Amino acid sequence: MSRPSARCTVLALSASVLVALTGCTDTSPPATIPVQTQPNPGEDAIALPAESVSAAVTKAVDALPGLIDAALEQSGVPGLAVAVVHDGEIVYSDGFGVKTAGTDDTVDAQTVFQIASVSKSLSATAVAKAITEGAVTWDTPVVEELPGFALSDAYVTRNATIGDYFSHRTGLATGAGDDLEDLGYDRDYIMEHLYLQPLSAFRSTYNYSNFGITVGAEAAAAALDKPWEDAIDELLFEPIGMTSSSARYADFLAQSNRATIHVLVDGEFVPLSERDPDPQSPAGGVSSTVLDLAAWMNVVLSDGKIAGAEYIDPAALTAATTGEMISGHPVSNTARTSMYGFGFNTGTELSGRTSISHSGAFILGAATSYRLVPSLDLGIVTLTNGG
Repeated sequence: MSRPSARCTVLALSASVLVALTGCTDTSPPATIPVQTQPNPGEDAIALPAESVSAAVTKAVDALPGLIDAALEQSGVPGLAVAVVHDGEIVYSDGFGVKTAGTDDTVDAQTVFQIASVSKSLSATAVAKAITEGAVTWDTPVVEELPGFALSDAYVTRNATIGDYFSHRTGLATGAGDDLEDLGYDRDYIMEHLYLQPLSAFRSTYNYSNFGITVGAEAAAAALDKPWEDAIDELLFEPIGMTSSSARYADFLAQSNRATIHVLVDGEFVPLSERDPDPQSPAGGVSSTVLDLAAWMNVVLSDGKIAGAEYIDPAALTAATTGEMISGHPVSNTARTSMYGFGFNTGTELSGRTSISHSGAFILGAATSYRLVPSLDLGIVTLTNGG
């Protein structure tokens, strides 16, 4: 019997925990749940009493270790770390399994993982801070900051904005530039050659693009006259206190408490020597811990506040977490359309509540995911070292 993929494991784990956290399994009579007959536009119509939410969170957190042990047993993934935040606090964080298969070097909440495409949401948050500072807007054309950059269509080159690149709607093909990265070319070379890629319809097609996000982030960094890796340090990691996070692969390698990435070979996960994602660092090159990511989730859930004080303009952040493009069409009348904002997925939980999320996976080596439910001030992040 084949094992489920690590990505399926982390997504299923996050979903099962959030089902419990959002009260979907609650069997109390409906009369115990007050219903807003005239909810504010865009807000959830069902308001759970605070004590019900807290009880659901406690119950779900208590069940987490058993769920994780079962998931690791079923999938064979060597190691996993998880954190849960609620009401501005980290209510759970822990590590399970090992950092490298075949060793007894255990994962803990401070173990550094490569987080793959979860990086996109962090980069979008950093850009929202650059917008707060007045350096750019989501509507800033990229060529205003990167005048030498070009795509194959002159109109798209002139008009495509930072927001267009962050929402995968420029027309760049899915995976554009990834093959050059696999061949060892650096970021500058790949960006210089994206003009060779044919484009699909501008602003009407969704094509998930690592180097599209990278171009948007590079434009924001250019407006600040900084390398992207320095910009995200100063805009995001340092102010939030994400001391174990970096957008540089060399910093990941310098960490003593880091998780080795693994690939599935003949049904077993084996260590992979390395995956250097520096060329697409804004899209997939961040390394972090669940504790650092929990701190970041609390900033997003609080509309950009750090310790109660506004740090990021809520309008800039809300623009990022609002659906801009349809990323997935429903396959049945019981499903819902999936949407993508600026570096964030937006969707609806089984409870009917809006969620914000992203997952990440290297083709070889990692599977990661986080999910936020803003109306409950609730989030979970899961990082693994198997993909």
